[in-house]
Amino acid sequence: MSYAAQTLDAYDLADDLAVAFRLQDPITGEWQLTASSSEASQRVTLDSWKLVDVPFAANPNDSYVADVVALRSERRHDTIYTTNPDLYDRGATADYTNLGTVFTAYPQPLPGLDPVFQLASQSSGQHLYTGSAQERDALVSSGQWRPEGIAFYSVSFPNAAGL
Repeated sequence: MSYAAQTLDAYDLADDLAVAFRLQDPITGEWQLTASSSEASQRVTLDSWKLVDVPFAANPNDSYVADVVALRSERRHDTIYTTNPDLYDRGATADYTNLGTVFTAYPQPLPGLDPVFQLASQSSGQHLYTGSAQERDALVSSGQWRPEGIAFYSVSFPNAAGL
């Protein structure tokens, strides 16, 4: 898969799609990922979030994938996505609630996969995820974001809008 439609109206309202939707709250600046077009549509329509893009594949159905768990801090307006069980414990003690699995991805690099990078805002500490090395580099170069490594691996869509 090397292409994904970049508008919500291109998707049926469903859960567990094979793509991830990247959303941002224009008020708090919070970023979220979901493989549910129903959830993404509700956030955009009812909560006035913005669909940023459809950056990478989600929910591959094979034995190499791991659960991507969402850890959310209401107070910080932040969500962390991870396949790393060590982060679960750290997140739970640092004001984050485990929301469970939101999709699956690859915890290790395999041929044909791209890294999904985790960045943190220098000012708010909020997290952002991108499958684009170019977007990561531009955000880090701006001085507003710091790299925090690779969150997981997937297939990135080169037609994703990014920032």
